[in-house]
Amino acid sequence: AKLPTIAIAGTHGKTTTTAMTATVMDEAHQQLAFIGGVAKNFNANVVIEADAELMVVEADEFDRSFLTLYPKVAVITSMDADHLDIYGDRQHLVEGFKQFAVLAEQTNIVKEGLDINCGNCIRFGFGENCDYQARITKSERGITEFTITAEGLTTKVSLPMAGKYNVLNATAAFAAARQIGLDAEQIAQALSTFKGVKRRFDIRFNSEKHCYIDDYAHHPTEMRNAVGMALAGKLDGRNYRVYTILGDGEIEEGQVWEALMAAAKFKLDNFCAMVDVNKLQIDGRTQDVMPTEPLDKKFEAFNFHVINIDGHDFDAIRGAFNDAKAVKGMPTCIIAHTVKGKGVSFMENSAAWHGTAPNDEQYAQAKAELEAVIKELE
Repeated sequence: AKLPTIAIAGTHGKTTTTAMTATVMDEAHQQLAFIGGVAKNFNANVVIEADAELMVVEADEFDRSFLTLYPKVAVITSMDADHLDIYGDRQHLVEGFKQFAVLAEQTNIVKEGLDINCGNCIRFGFGENCDYQARITKSERGITEFTITAEGLTTKVSLPMAGKYNVLNATAAFAAARQIGLDAEQIAQALSTFKGVKRRFDIRFNSEKHCYIDDYAHHPTEMRNAVGMALAGKLDGRNYRVYTILGDGEIEEGQVWEALMAAAKFKLDNFCAMVDVNKLQIDGRTQDVMPTEPLDKKFEAFNFHVINIDGHDFDAIRGAFNDAKAVKGMPTCIIAHTVKGKGVSFMENSAAWHGTAPNDEQYAQAKAELEAVIKELE
């Protein structure tokens, strides 16, 4: 029999929202859950329980595969321009999401401001007109306290995560669970136990002096967030630095350069961008897809201090970070020249391995070649 399904889509936030929803549902239902990242509550990206009563699934817009789903409840968190190699332009991407919304049997839960209008839509966000309105009351030391007001009821939530976007993710998960019939307090209690998703604002190390956050952040708008964090540190008089790593393929996006202009404008010497320049991206050579060179001259024109290094030389990397810390009055860009797939003969300088997994034979060969390199270095 077909299971009632909650399908969660969006160019941002879908993985965390899916993991949150699965965590909530785990308190009340046997479920199947398919998540686009490793959810720490389950230490897995798949949850398979006997006698499952419903399914929670991350609905990926990448290749339009989300249009093969027929959910009871659909969630749309965002619709920023992405995967334009598939859709051509943002208008066609939005049309894809509108087609996805039509497939929802019962309810569409849509973030406020998105151009999705249908008879079964309900809105979530911070605005007063939202059906599920969030309001942050306190945020410190990685815990965010907020309320969700819906259906004449206000529920207090304590989420062990920072960031407004995580409040929005949790509000979407809350709304989805309510549509399935869960009690508001039960949902809030489950959200208070959420441990996060690996590589989604994943705090790997935290001390009085240093905080290391591993974040997938593959969309150009994430550069805006990184620059915003650096600017907030300056405005608050706090002595921390923000490092962001991106590929030369991502440099093709205009939004990246807009954010970099702001970093230079505000003289954010606490901001350092490292660009992995291997001259390849998912569609081929960057020179053929969208030429980006000379990168060093472009960053210098944007008033960045530029350091060119061999990205495979750890001493050079450490030296570049130390040099960047000494720079005053301007942001720094470290251009790390690398070879894609270095050390594995059949992977080196091949765009085909951008998102491809090796088979067992290839894995064995790659492992043997890398172990040989390590032995030489020893």
